[in-house]
Amino acid sequence: MSIITRRFWMVVYTALLATLLAGCNIDDWQGIGKEQEDFSYSHSLREGGTIDVYTRNGSVEVLGWEKDTVEITGAKYARTREGLAQVEVKVDAQADRLSIKTVFPSPVRNGAGARFVIRAPRSARVTLVNASNGAIRIEDTARVEKLETSNGSITVNQSKGPLVVRLWRTHPMAAFARQWKRRRRGPSFASTAVTAVSR
Repeated sequence: MSIITRRFWMVVYTALLATLLAGCNIDDWQGIGKEQEDFSYSHSLREGGTIDVYTRNGSVEVLGWEKDTVEITGAKYARTREGLAQVEVKVDAQADRLSIKTVFPSPVRNGAGARFVIRAPRSARVTLVNASNGAIRIEDTARVEKLETSNGSITVNQSKGPLVVRLWRTHPMAAFARQWKRRRRGPSFASTAVTAVSR
């Protein structure tokens, strides 16, 4: 095998490995035996009310249902009990607005993260979900407006837009988005607008 051929396959293998790692949360590999604490909250939300969610190192699901209440379940986690104690889930509940935020120590350490499954009225409007290093799934809500992640899939079903999706520069698809925009003489940031699937 020639030197050029060996170098070619080395580049291919490196690219494949980088792609696989980009889709994984490294903390999940290193965090075997993580400390974890489940949580559950329930709040009423007026018809047409808004929901926004912020977390890191965890997925977010917002699923519509027939009830007029929002049910929030999930788990926060870290590698140590001390790290877990520093992760706090804050819920600001008002009649027409629900804001859910995970507060982390700065900088984020110990593999800290939180994931959410949120059942919300179908009339709810999801104004923002920011799930750094986590997948986002929105289904059967009246409207979804803005979704942001640095690493994870984004799925929207049976919800109306228009929807703005922001992929951070570290996202596996960000490079493709930037290249696509450069070819069209657009700005060089990884942001794109799509239309959600209507009912």
